[in-house]
Amino acid sequence: MKKQLKQLKKTIELAENDPSCKYTTEEIRYMKTRYRQLRNYIRTATKMQQNGFGFNVPAEFMGDGSTD
Repeated sequence: MKKQLKQLKKTIELAENDPSCKYTTEEIRYMKTRYRQLRNYIRTATKMQQNGFGFNVPAEFMGDGSTD
């Protein structure tokens, strides 16, 4: 699935940047929607496989370790 995600991303970039590609705006919008859905599906599957762990928490949400 990650390979499909990578290919879809490359196709979207090509469609947006290369005028010789004959993609309509509706097709590009559809590809972007499918890209987001697939990305969210992969993230959810990864999270479920790791029992909710595996995502890094940003530093601003981490405490300094001191107890008040």
